[in-house]
Amino acid sequence: GDYSKQLAYVSESIYKFDSDGKYLYDFYDDRSQQKADYVSLFYLDMNSIDMLKAYDKQKWQELWQNSRELLQKIEKREYGFYPVAFSYSEKKYVWNETGINMVENLYTALNLYNADGDTGSLLKFMREEIKTNKKIANWYNFDGSVKDENESAAVYALAARLFWLNNDSKYALWCYSKVLAFQIEDVSDFGGGFGDQDSGMVYAFDQLEALLMLRMVQGIGE
Repeated sequence: GDYSKQLAYVSESIYKFDSDGKYLYDFYDDRSQQKADYVSLFYLDMNSIDMLKAYDKQKWQELWQNSRELLQKIEKREYGFYPVAFSYSEKKYVWNETGINMVENLYTALNLYNADGDTGSLLKFMREEIKTNKKIANWYNFDGSVKDENESAAVYALAARLFWLNNDSKYALWCYSKVLAFQIEDVSDFGGGFGDQDSGMVYAFDQLEALLMLRMVQGIGE
C-alpha cells in the first residue's frame, strides 16, 4: 500500500543521501555532493531506525548497530547532560559550549533510552529541579545552574515522555500538567493551542510535542 511505498522511499532516500552504509550523517549538500562529517545525537531516533531495520534488515543492520553504539558509548557529564553530536572526522563527541539546550538533551535521552541506554542521571536531575525550583528550564549551564529562565511546552512534553517510559508516573503527570498550563484558553485564533498566552508566541514544534505526549498519556490510560 501507500505506507510501504513511502517507507521504501524514505529508506532509500536516507540510505543514499544521509549515510555511507555504516553511519548516519546530518545532511547531504547536493551542490557539493558532500555529506556532513558529523551526526547530531538528538537526530538518532532509534524508533525510526528500528522500523527501517525491520523493513530492510540487510540495508539497515549495520547502520542500526552503529547508531545504537554511538548512543550507548555517549560521553556523559554530571546531571545527565549529553553532547550534541559525534564528529566522524575527529572521532569524538562534540559539546555545545554555550550550554545545554534541554529540548536537544531530552531528545538525545529518549534516543538513548530506545538504544537500551541509561538515562538515570538526567531523570534524577529533573526530579531535583522540579522539587527545588518547581520548573525545568530551557537552557542550563554545565554546572547545573539555570542559563535561561524561560520554559516551553516542548521541554515538559519530552520530559513527561521520558518519565512515563521509566514508569515514573508522579513526575510524568507533573510535567503533563505543566504542558496543559501552556494551552491557550481564550477564544482568539490561538484557543486550544500550546504557546505563550502573554506574548502570543505559538511554535509548531511545541504543538507537535504536546500532541505526541497527549497521545502517549491517553494510550497509557486506556
